[in-house]
Amino acid sequence: MNLAELVKEVREKRGLSRRELAKILGRSESSICRWELSNRNPSGGDLVLLLKMNKNGGLEFNKLTAWGIESGRKEVVD
Repeated sequence: MNLAELVKEVREKRGLSRRELAKILGRSESSICRWELSNRNPSGGDLVLLLKMNKNGGLEFNKLTAWGIESGRKEVVD
């Protein structure tokens, strides 16, 4: 599963539109769209907020941190 799929999964599990998630995170709706289309990556701070939103959804912190933003890796490491 790539990061874009994780962002969309978290949003959908919470029953949020892109606009609603953008408002919660203080981002634009187009930013959320770009994240979900893998055109851009959320910042580390945004990843932490997404993780907190998904705390009961089975997404583990070590999977996000192992993802490796600086290295440019696109797949979540199990």
